[in-house]
Amino acid sequence: MHSSPTVTMALALGVGALVSLGCDRLRMPALLPLMAAGLLLGHSGAQAINAGELGPMLSPLITLGIGLLIFEGALHLGWRELRSAPRAVAALLTIGVVMTWFLGSCAAVSVLGMGPGVAILLGAMLTVTGPTVVQPILRRVRVTPRLRTVLGAESVLVDPIGVLLTIVALATILGAAITPAQPALLLDAARRLGFPIATGVAVGLAFGALGYMLARSLSERGRIHPQGLNLLAVGVCMVAVGVGELVASEAGLVAATVAAVCLANLRVIGVAELHAFKQQLATLTVGSIVVLLASRFDVSSLAGTGLRDLAFVAVMIAVVRPAAAALSLVGSQLSARERVFAAIFAPRGIVALSMAVIIAQSIMAFARTQGKERVPGAIVDLDFLVRDVASLERVMFITIVGTVVWASLVGPLMARWLGVGGGRPSGLLIVGGDRVSVETAAVLSRLGVRVTLVDSRSEHVARAEAAGAQAIRGDATDLRWLEERVPSEDLGMVLAWTGNLDVDLAVARWGSERVGRTASALWAAGKLPPGTEGIELGGGRLLDEVRDDLDAGHWRVASWPASDAAMTAASIPFIGVVQGRPMPIAPGSGLSLDHLPHGAKLVGLVRSTSMTARL
Repeated sequence: MHSSPTVTMALALGVGALVSLGCDRLRMPALLPLMAAGLLLGHSGAQAINAGELGPMLSPLITLGIGLLIFEGALHLGWRELRSAPRAVAALLTIGVVMTWFLGSCAAVSVLGMGPGVAILLGAMLTVTGPTVVQPILRRVRVTPRLRTVLGAESVLVDPIGVLLTIVALATILGAAITPAQPALLLDAARRLGFPIATGVAVGLAFGALGYMLARSLSERGRIHPQGLNLLAVGVCMVAVGVGELVASEAGLVAATVAAVCLANLRVIGVAELHAFKQQLATLTVGSIVVLLASRFDVSSLAGTGLRDLAFVAVMIAVVRPAAAALSLVGSQLSARERVFAAIFAPRGIVALSMAVIIAQSIMAFARTQGKERVPGAIVDLDFLVRDVASLERVMFITIVGTVVWASLVGPLMARWLGVGGGRPSGLLIVGGDRVSVETAAVLSRLGVRVTLVDSRSEHVARAEAAGAQAIRGDATDLRWLEERVPSEDLGMVLAWTGNLDVDLAVARWGSERVGRTASALWAAGKLPPGTEGIELGGGRLLDEVRDDLDAGHWRVASWPASDAAMTAASIPFIGVVQGRPMPIAPGSGLSLDHLPHGAKLVGLVRSTSMTARL
């Protein structure tokens, strides 16, 4: 079957999108199915996709795709998220990377029998994990919010670091193959590594700040049109990559990461739409790249797979990652059980696969042009380098499959066995963005509850975001949209109080199906029909009355210790918070209050003129 660049790109984009869609519905990582699709349609299958047809354009496509992937992932890493476990993330990105690089290289030499040159490159490539596999697995394996933040941040931020290490190591090793051994090689390697990092950080900060200011200036009453924000984000991402690469080779990915972290702190309406758009764009690009890379893999090379290859994967899972994580996470905020889970969880993704392809092509091309004459005193034998690199893609292919399967199958079992599943989910969804909702969200956020607020009105969403709550503009009666857009990993309670009885009833019914009848509540503006699902809040007071009292300054939303009986008797509590987990309380029943443990907090309406709320 004859292929062409047009056929190759069309099939790669189309198949990548369809496979990614199916995997998203099944809540599973798309990497392995995408690789399987590439194998079936590529060199070892139908030969309909031929990545070789793209010629020198393949490498730039990979760089741009990885840039979009990293940018999209880093958009979720605002300072609020990174502050939850700063030392753990920083240690994994420094000590963890160095340990993984060193131990992975040693394993490649001792287990695979590789020479030092390719072993160092393989160790550098395997320092990355990747959000394309980590995030889908974590959506299915519920872990504590702190552990999820650490693993998610590592998967995004380690990618540009791993790419830089690999490229710098490649340049140094190729230089050592044609240059006599001299101390200047090490100094040159340090310069090659430090300059792109410094340049990338500077470029990323500059364009991230520029994008942040442009978004704020383009917003009207805290809202920017989603299409404008999407174009702004794509522009910032691509310009950061381009300028970074222009100033220093391989600085573009660092610049894209830093710029995305800056934009992650943007608090304007439309950010939720931006996340969705960037995720779709990254999914489309990454899906096509995985299909292209897999299409060029020769399945017959797997016939050479032996016990050494399988032993190497086992060493990476059972020795290298645990040792690197153990040393990195000493003294971190993670508990001992959370550290154990982090030590067995490190699936590799598209960045490792992409780097293996690029490195193999680079070494073979270098050997063709520079390998005719031997250099006396060179510390790297180019013949050995070429011999070892022939198996590089095969080893990487097996390692990716092995680590992804391990994380997917063993991850859920280990989470339950270690007890790091986070227990009952503790996030709260509030549908409705009036003053009652916003003040409640602000109080709950101060108590450590993760609150997401949904409202269809721009001014309400703007007010909620100004108060520090995560807010999404949308129609909550579109339950399919609600299912897709509201974070599901940590949703433990649903609260509906829009003032529209039909909307409140629909959301309460959806909440009862999603989180259970005892964790779904509503505060209606009218009389509820018999058989209403969910707990009715307010103790008989209609929502409109409460809004009027708040506007008049008679009441305010506050929190106080559940043990304060006098405070409770003079107020209207409607939510209890136990160790950061909210639960609805029906005022007047007395049942829920009696069962609250010591140290619990109550959130409710307090008379402004007679009581002072105490946290």
